[in-house]
Amino acid sequence: MIGWISYLWRVVPTLTLSISGTLWFLCTLSLFLIGVHLVGRKLYRGTPDTVKRTESTKGVSRWRLRWTVTLVGLLLVLITSGICLIGISHQLWWMAARDQRALLRERPLSLFYPVAFIEGQRRRVSMNHLKQIGLGMHNYYDEHDQFPIGATVDATGNPHHGWAVQILPYLNQPDLFQQIDFNQPWTAEENRQVFETRLPVLENPGLNYDFEPGDNERTDRSGYKPTHYAANQRLLGVNGGLRIRDIKDGTSHTIMGGEVKAGIRAWGNPLNIRDPARGINQGPETFAGPFGPGANVLFADGGVRFLSEDIDPAVLKALSTPDGREVLEEIPSPSGNTKGGQREH
Repeated sequence: MIGWISYLWRVVPTLTLSISGTLWFLCTLSLFLIGVHLVGRKLYRGTPDTVKRTESTKGVSRWRLRWTVTLVGLLLVLITSGICLIGISHQLWWMAARDQRALLRERPLSLFYPVAFIEGQRRRVSMNHLKQIGLGMHNYYDEHDQFPIGATVDATGNPHHGWAVQILPYLNQPDLFQQIDFNQPWTAEENRQVFETRLPVLENPGLNYDFEPGDNERTDRSGYKPTHYAANQRLLGVNGGLRIRDIKDGTSHTIMGGEVKAGIRAWGNPLNIRDPARGINQGPETFAGPFGPGANVLFADGGVRFLSEDIDPAVLKALSTPDGREVLEEIPSPSGNTKGGQREH
């Protein structure tokens, strides 16, 4: 009950009643009631006691309207119960397979949330999006012998295009890439239609808003579509792209990008870069995710790991710089084995 009350307290204010959906439901339910009632009247012949009635009752249906309502109500209860049982089974499996101490540390009431299983699914989808972005970065590297430029800026200091645009062909968007006029900035009218296109791979399913928390639609009235992932400005900088040999600290020890949930920019915005060394979940211009106190982070080797907001600032700075030459000790993985670069922080 505590879990459901807290869940409804958060969710109900964000719901919007659909007039058309409500009308369709009422019409469908009415037709179903009428159908069940007609079938009942047609098939029901009565009990032996009712059959012995007088001739004056012949031709009068013995099926009652309240029986129809009761039958339909029971069917709705059974359907709802089936859905609840499926949710309970998923929840029990998720609870049994999850590290309970880590779960309680991240979300104290998560054990009571019937949506916890869905949140886990969304977290995995977000991690997969980051892996696709990392794969796009490496495919770009294979063709151009360097990682994409974080932001291209002209001689007057005006930003033109960013890293997300350059990896479009490797995110299954070659046609969209061909439509961009690279001689014009991303905000030029010639490029508007391209950047008003929504790209699901650049959006985090854990966020129910585009640009600002509390806005289920979008607060950016320009029509540009968002990205919920940003790049590391120390790795993908302005007017310059690094090669792997320039990453002296090793690709498995260098952050390439990660989740953001505030200060969100359009995916075409070249300024969609930020400094991981500023902290995790420490302000609107830092990396942060919707799945617990931290963020999913993409490393330059293509791996994705979760970094806690309580990570040592010195370790985070070392992971943010490509050539700081800091020495990081290996941390055992949850299985007890130490893997090169595959570390949990």
